[in-house]
Amino acid sequence: MKVAGIDVGTRYTHIYIMEIEKPKVDYVVDQIKDPKIPTPKGLIKYALSSGANKSAVAAQAYDEALKQLQLKRSDIDRVWATGIFRKEASFANHAVPGAIANAHGVLLKVRNAKTIIDVGADGCRVIKITPEGKVMDIVMERGAPVGMGNFNETAATTLGISTLEMSESSLKSTQSVFANGRYTAFGEPEVVSLNIQKTPKSDIAKAVYDAIAARIAAVARTTALEDDIALVGGMAKNPGFIAVLKQAVGRDIKVPNNPDFVCAFGAAVCAAAGEVDEELRMTKRQ
Repeated sequence: MKVAGIDVGTRYTHIYIMEIEKPKVDYVVDQIKDPKIPTPKGLIKYALSSGANKSAVAAQAYDEALKQLQLKRSDIDRVWATGIFRKEASFANHAVPGAIANAHGVLLKVRNAKTIIDVGADGCRVIKITPEGKVMDIVMERGAPVGMGNFNETAATTLGISTLEMSESSLKSTQSVFANGRYTAFGEPEVVSLNIQKTPKSDIAKAVYDAIAARIAAVARTTALEDDIALVGGMAKNPGFIAVLKQAVGRDIKVPNNPDFVCAFGAAVCAAAGEVDEELRMTKRQ
């Protein structure tokens, strides 16, 4: 049996297709009880920039992934969609909230995770989960300067470097550009101003991550942050940011393999299970 998960986000659409032996098995609970149980066989992961027409891109990404596998849509038994624009994947059999997809995906990668920090293009969410993968609470924040992925890319463009170069540069920073750790008012205008002042790019890059991490830490502190934190989303591939975030939250952070595909993977895991508890408790932080 083949199942697919599709995560339709603001910037990117991710596809994860896998093969399972049984049509209705709770892989999360079973594998936590017995780590020797093999994880589902992943067939392909594929991503495309979401663009303006998210419905068209979702279909394009799914069809391209199937093409690479030499499969047809009729070969896939279940397709579950997730992400902020999950309803744009009209071909999906079911839509599942991103927090639930993340919980199911993370626990097959970071078995002891109790907290998930998901850092996307337009905001972040801190998700508390039970050992069985149930979502206990979600704290969310969106908007500048925690535009996160967007702010990161904009800052890199302003500095005339790639996001990878910016990440590597931040690790070489020797001094803080902030007075008394005041990060909250730091945004794109400040990046432009510091660049004009010839401030070292390494210090500006570090400042960008300090500002983002400080706001994430503030969000995280509104819930009871526990150890075994898993970081997912596009920013989880950024070593410079990860180093700063660990300092900001004062705890170790684990990053699963392919962190930007965790939500799509989790949606596929939900599809494999066939049903999930979708009752969510959410706290929004302005």
